[in-house]
Amino acid sequence: DNFNGDLTHNVSAHPKVDRRTGDFLAFGYGVGGDENVSYSLFNKQRKLMTSLKIPISSPRMLHDFAITESSIIIPDLPMESNADKVISGERPWLWCFIKDAPCRYGIMKRLSQNAK
Repeated sequence: DNFNGDLTHNVSAHPKVDRRTGDFLAFGYGVGGDENVSYSLFNKQRKLMTSLKIPISSPRMLHDFAITESSIIIPDLPMESNADKVISGERPWLWCFIKDAPCRYGIMKRLSQNAK
């Protein structure tokens, strides 16, 4: 379901439905150089309330996110993808844990119109 064309990004395995409000919250992330997380929130009537791209430090596997009554929490963990390093033989796997990279969490209001 693409919500009448308003859901324009991929969706992770774990979108959320707020049982209190009926809001549907979804995020997705790309592989191969996309250093953004896409985020969308639809209300109970399936109307798009916000959709934006959130910059992260590098292409990362995020897998899941958390919601509170008023905020979303996006992890920026050091599980990184780099297809070029796999092709060159530098890494055996697409996803690689970068042990020296920091773990960060982005917290923003659910209805944010700006990822800054």
